[in-house]
Parts: sequence; structure tokens; C-alpha cells
Amino acid sequence: MEKNNNNQNTFNTETHYGRQLAEKLRKEIKDFSKMDPYEKFVLDNGWKYPTLKELKAAYNRLCRSVNGILLSEKEFLIESGLTKKEDIETAKKSYAILAELVRKGQIDAKKVYWYSHCTDCIRSPETIITYPCAPKEWLLNTCGTEISEDKALVYVCLEFGFEVCRVQLIGTPYYDASDSNFIRFDCGGYGWLAKDGELYQLFI
Repeated sequence: MEKNNNNQNTFNTETHYGRQLAEKLRKEIKDFSKMDPYEKFVLDNGWKYPTLKELKAAYNRLCRSVNGILLSEKEFLIESGLTKKEDIETAKKSYAILAELVRKGQIDAKKVYWYSHCTDCIRSPETIITYPCAPKEWLLNTCGTEISEDKALVYVCLEFGFEVCRVQLIGTPYYDASDSNFIRFDCGGYGWLAKDGELYQLFI
């Protein structure tokens, strides 16, 4: 995590540290396919963090999540970037649900980290749903927009070749785009889930 900090004192402390470091890396890196994880993080996210302390803390949150350490509620809220009081209170409820899913083994700490950036979902705790697709493997909804049953039926039948008369939707269907959806249904005696453009047969 300390890599690339040798020249930190050459930066103007009154300007944005993350942006300066990202720009420096863009000029110095010769082969972007060989970037280390910290360099990639800075290039992708440096613009968010005006100070070295904030940048290092953010990278540390990512590293710990990847290594199976659950974000605290406070860290989850920081990652979400939410500022309105009502959004923060709702996000706390979402965090509690996600933390319980981690405790049950349905999702891991890394998924909680990535979910913290799904602000539309965080504002709607009822959209936090998981379904098993294999032993000890669960799929988590990261789509926050409800659609009508008619539209959901059209999507799964056109996209995956099911017959409308044989499809029975289960629960609320969610759809933002062809690569962001979560539609649970039964057909042919099996449970299915359309998630983010992919079709999964559920392990039920």
C-alpha cells in the first residue's frame, strides 16, 4: 500500500492529491496492463479523494474487503457517499441486512463492498434479495428499479426463449437495463433467475 508515495511531498497540499497522483501515474506508466492493484485503484478512483489520508483509507477498505473483512457500518456509509440524513438512515438498514447475509454465508465481505456503491439499492432495503445457484453460492440483487410483470415476461421470453404461458414470475422483478436486472421465475418444473443479462438455474 505504500508504493508510489515517495514523491507525495512534491504535490501542492492545497490541491487535490488523488487527482495529482492519478495524473502522475498516467504520465509515468509505460504498460497499463502491468499496473499493480494500488496504481489501478488510484487511476480509477483517485478523483474521489483530495488527501493522501483519504486515498490510503479508501484503498485499505478495498483490500480488507477483498480479503474477507466486512466493512463496518461507518465504512459502508463512507463508501456509499450518501449525505442526506434520510438516505443515511436507510443505508444503515441496508447494511444490517447485508451484514446478516454475510453471517449466514450467503454473500461475502467483498460483495458488501461493491454493494455499497449501488446507491439506488441501498435506498431500498427491500431490494436486497439473494437466491442460491449452487451449493454455498448465492446471487445478490444489485438492481433497484421495479418493472411490471408484463415487461418482465417479455424480457425473459425474448431473451432466453421461454414460452409466456409456462412462465410464473416469483416476487418482484427488477430491471434497469439488459446488463442490470434481477427476475426470478419458475418454468418447466425448475426455478430460474435472470440476473444482469445471464440466466441461472436455481439450486432449490
